[in-house]
Amino acid sequence: MTSHADHIRAILEALHRARKNFDRAAAAALLTDDVEHRMPESFVPDPVVGRDAVAWGLTDGVARYYDPTSLHREIVRTTVENDVAVVEQRMHGRTHNGTSFHNSYVWVYEFHGDLIHRMTEHADTLLAHRAFHGAHPGQ
Repeated sequence: MTSHADHIRAILEALHRARKNFDRAAAAALLTDDVEHRMPESFVPDPVVGRDAVAWGLTDGVARYYDPTSLHREIVRTTVENDVAVVEQRMHGRTHNGTSFHNSYVWVYEFHGDLIHRMTEHADTLLAHRAFHGAHPGQ
């Protein structure tokens, strides 16, 4: 019998595959209708809300900024407690203008049943700024 934690991990692995394959429909199937994606406030101050908008952001939205053929994500660790999972992840690749990009992330996923209801993304926004705009803000 599969444990609850293993079940949650399997859902997150399916999300990881959907993101890797830029499969918006597969990502959407794992989200509640009213899912929230909270990004670092210095990047996007308000949460993205709704299955279609979040699924687009996780797939096509990423492809808008990065060369999809260059992206590599590595799951470092997944920790599950009840209906909350924390995923440490690294990503590297290139922007469409050829700038190398790398960052480390911590994602906190909250589940309602078998679906992701809220995801909170933590990342180094200064690294992202440098990849897209060059030097440190204010320099």
